[in-house]
Amino acid sequence: MVKRKVFVLLLAALLCVAPAFARGASESSDDEVVEISFIQWWEPELPEGSLRAIMDEFEAANPDIKVTLISGPNASIYDQIIAGTATGTLADVVGMDGKWVYDLTMAGGVIPLDDYLAESPYTEDISIITKVHDDSMMFPLVTFLYPLYCNMDLLNEAGYTEPPKNRSEFAEMAKAVTNPAENKYGWILPMPVQSSTGLRVELMSLYWANGYSMLKDGKPNLCNQHMYDVLNYAKDLYDTAVSPGAFAKMEQDKNEEFANGNAAFAFSSLAALNMLLERNPDLNLVLTDVPAEDDYTGQRGIRYADWGVGISASSEHPDEAWRLIEYLISPEVNQKFASLAKGFPGNTSVVPDWVNDPNPIYQQAFDIFQRSTLVNEYLALPNSDEMGRRFATEIQKFFDGQCTAEEACQAAQESWMEIWV
Repeated sequence: MVKRKVFVLLLAALLCVAPAFARGASESSDDEVVEISFIQWWEPELPEGSLRAIMDEFEAANPDIKVTLISGPNASIYDQIIAGTATGTLADVVGMDGKWVYDLTMAGGVIPLDDYLAESPYTEDISIITKVHDDSMMFPLVTFLYPLYCNMDLLNEAGYTEPPKNRSEFAEMAKAVTNPAENKYGWILPMPVQSSTGLRVELMSLYWANGYSMLKDGKPNLCNQHMYDVLNYAKDLYDTAVSPGAFAKMEQDKNEEFANGNAAFAFSSLAALNMLLERNPDLNLVLTDVPAEDDYTGQRGIRYADWGVGISASSEHPDEAWRLIEYLISPEVNQKFASLAKGFPGNTSVVPDWVNDPNPIYQQAFDIFQRSTLVNEYLALPNSDEMGRRFATEIQKFFDGQCTAEEACQAAQESWMEIWV
C-alpha cells in the first residue's frame, strides 16, 4: 500500500512537470537553428550556384545557423534595401555598394561594426573599412579596381614600347596615336549627364592618383588648384585626343570601342577584361597605374568599387549575422570568393586564383592592387549619386566651352552644398 502511494505521488509529480519539459524541449528545438537572410546582387553575377555553395559550407561549419539568400540585379537591389529599412524588415546581412552606406546609416538601416571588429582576428587584414561619423559601417569582401588599359599595338605603331608613367607621357602618347581619318584615338572618355560614372572613373582617377582629396574638414572642397589642373588637363585631351561622342557614351560603349581597337587608353575595371578578350582575343593589352603628376613619388591612389557588407539594424540575430560576415572575410573563404568574382580580396593576406592565369595581365593587375592606395571618396558620401550627377553636369559645360574649370567647380560646389547634410 505504501509502495502504491509513493508510485502515485511520483506519477503526479511527473505529470506536473511534464508541460515544463515539453515547453523546454520545444524552445530548445526552435532555438537550435537560427535562420538569417542575406540580401545582395552578387549571386546573379557569380558562377551559377557558387554563392549558395559557400553558404552551404558555412552552414556545415555552423550547424546552428541557416542562411537564406535574397538576390536580385544591382539596378533593383538598392530599392529593396531601402524598402526593407523603411519597414524594419531588412535582411540580417546586407550587401552594400559604398555609395549607399551613408544614406543607409542615416536612415537607421545598418549598425556599426566596431565592437565586432575589435574582437576579430581578421580586422588588420581588411583592405578598407568604410566609416560614417567615425563608426565602422561596412567593409568590402571584394573590390574592383580601375587601372589604365593600354593597347600596345597602337602605342607601338606610334613609336612607344612602354605604357605611360605620368601625365605628360599619357598626353603625349594619346595625341600621337590619334588619327581621326583611321578612326584611331588616344583616349575614350565617356561623360554622359545621365550617369556620373565617367567623372568618377576617369577624371577623379587622375585626381586621386596624386593623393588629393575632394573633401576638406568633412565638407566638399572642389574649388582647389589641383582639381582645376586635372580638369584643364582632361579638357586639352578632350579637344585633341578623345574619341568623339563623349557626351553620349556609357561604360558599355567605352568597352566595346576599346575592344574594337579604336583607342590606346581606357580606364576600366578588371571585371571588363574577360569581355574585352572574348570580343578581341588578339588585343595586345597591358595594365598600368593611373598616370600621376610628373614629379609625384608617393603611393598612387586608385579608384575602386566594392561588394561591401554590413548588418541590418532590424536584425534579431546580429551575432549570427556577424559570424557569416566574419566567415566570408576569413582567408580561405575570401580567397575563394574573390577568385569566383574575378576581383581583389577584401582580406589583403590572400591571393586570388586568377593571379596564376597564364596571361600576364592578371599578375599586372594584382601588382597594381598591392602597390596602390584604394580610394573612392564618393563612397559614404551623402546623396552620393546625386552629387556625382551634379558635378558631371558642370564638367560637361566646361568641356563644351561654356565656362572655365574654376566656374564649373564653383557651380558644382554650390550645388553640392544645397543637398549636403
